[in-house]
Amino acid sequence: MSTTELIVVAFAGLIGYLIVNALLSRGKDKAQEADKLLGVRPEASADEVRAAYLRLSARYAPEQLAALDEATRQHAREEARWLENAYREAMRKRGATP
Repeated sequence: MSTTELIVVAFAGLIGYLIVNALLSRGKDKAQEADKLLGVRPEASADEVRAAYLRLSARYAPEQLAALDEATRQHAREEARWLENAYREAMRKRGATP
């Protein structure tokens, strides 16, 4: 193997490492954001995450939103989707099903 080939292989390995590292750390950031949004510690159990989700999602129940104007209801539905995504991510991190 020539010097040029060794350099190309080393460079490709470095690029691959950097890409995989970036993808893995991005997943950690999502899990940390999910825990923060739900108000749970990073080491919280799946049951604690579920309880936090149920407590927070009660704010977005249809009967809670009925008296609000359409723009506020739309914003509340958007926030409920963020909460749902955070819950799914937090449960995935813990190896549990939502």
